[in-house]
Amino acid sequence: RCNNATLPASPRPPAPPPMRGLLVAACCQVAAGWKPVFVDTHCHLVHRRFPPAEAAAAIARASEKRVGFVVVNGLEAASNREVLEFCKAHPNALPACGIYPLDACANAMSKLSFEDFTPPAPWDVSAELKWLRERARAGDIVALGEVGLDRHYTQDEACLQEQEQVLREVFDIAVESDLPVILHTRKAESRVLEMLQEQQVQRAIFHCYMGKKKLAQRIAEAGYYISIPSAIARPHDTFVTMARSVPLERILTETDAPYMGPVKGERNEPATIPSAVQTIADVRGEAIEDVARQIHQNFCDVFGIRTAPESNQDLPWMAAKQVA
Repeated sequence: RCNNATLPASPRPPAPPPMRGLLVAACCQVAAGWKPVFVDTHCHLVHRRFPPAEAAAAIARASEKRVGFVVVNGLEAASNREVLEFCKAHPNALPACGIYPLDACANAMSKLSFEDFTPPAPWDVSAELKWLRERARAGDIVALGEVGLDRHYTQDEACLQEQEQVLREVFDIAVESDLPVILHTRKAESRVLEMLQEQQVQRAIFHCYMGKKKLAQRIAEAGYYISIPSAIARPHDTFVTMARSVPLERILTETDAPYMGPVKGERNEPATIPSAVQTIADVRGEAIEDVARQIHQNFCDVFGIRTAPESNQDLPWMAAKQVA
């Protein structure tokens, strides 16, 4: 675990055990001359806007910008498996697999008509939940995500019930395997917090949080994290408010690539994370080194990353390796 920052006095979730299957070592250098190390807790590098060669190039550009870890999220059966394969090929890419809320209720949505978007096709959600449980037990993933609730695209009661049913089972997997969850909570932030606490999920990240300020404070007080995308650098008023009001010990950074970048409409990628950290530092009136160090600490905490002895490497992390 990283021990280069003072932890807050408020109650914190218990320290997670080292990840099984995936051995991730992170080396935090705190000596004079320490340079910022950045983390992307949520992106989609297997998205169609990232052909394989471009996704690999994006990872390389992220490393050049000192983005040490990139958590690549899956959404459904096909992307979950693509995430696992992609992360095997890229040591600083860590796999998270999940079921996106609209995919979770695809079977109920197939009975409805929509004018503004095409819903996902019906599929075997139960089989994917079983697969997720197997991957979690095997230690093949670092988190369950992207998962959650979405009340923006549908308010149909049957759809919402299906979403909640799937999310309850995902939370059960998270508790059983002691994994964090990476949450989509659009217009359902309060309900997701209730469900987390009902099922006693220990570690959770509210990805791209755009809910109310007071609720964000409750989320932080509960020991969970608010993740701010690089869109904050536009600047984006909601994310600026979160950066100012949420305790730094409860903030993480992400890109949600290919979405939510510093320039609206342009494809986003992990290399833009430094702009997010710089903006967070600016709005808080703190040094970027201090902000980057604490966010890196938060990342180590939530993902249960172990630290290695200091090395002579320029970059303060070591490659993730697959072990038997």
